[in-house]
Amino acid sequence: MAKINTVAFIDLDSKRILGFSPEGCTPNFPPGTRYETKIPFDTLELEKLVKRFHEEGLRDVEEKTMRQVMLEAPIRKAIRDALIARSQHLDPLNKALNYAILGVMDERYRAAMDAKTKYETFLVAQAYEESKAGEDVALEHPMFHETVN
Repeated sequence: MAKINTVAFIDLDSKRILGFSPEGCTPNFPPGTRYETKIPFDTLELEKLVKRFHEEGLRDVEEKTMRQVMLEAPIRKAIRDALIARSQHLDPLNKALNYAILGVMDERYRAAMDAKTKYETFLVAQAYEESKAGEDVALEHPMFHETVN
C-alpha cells in the first residue's frame, strides 16, 4: 500500500497556513493566491502545523468578534440609555421590568458572542477518529489486515 502524505499550504506573504490536503491534490484557492506546499517530515511536524492552523483561526475569530463588539457598543449603549431614561418615569413594577429586560439583553448578547468565538479545526482523519475508540481505528487500518492475514 502506498503512503499518502498530507501537505500543508502556506501563504508566501503572511506565512499563515491556508489549509491541508493529500499530496497531489490541487487546492481550491482564489486565483492569484501565492502559496508554498510543505510536506511535513513526520507526524510531530504535522501536529505542530495543525496546532498553528487552529491558533491562527482562533485568533482571527477573536479579533473579528472584538471588532463586532466595538462596532455595536454605541448602539447597545444608546438602547440602554433610552431604557434607563424611560424607566425614571415609571412605577416600580415597570421599572423593575425594564431593568430585567436590560439584564436579559446583556445575557443574550454575551451568549451570542461566546457562540461566535467557538472555533474548531481538525483534519478529516481527526474527525473520523474522534468518534471511535483508538482500538477500533487500529483494527480497521489496512496495515493491521496485511499483518494478520
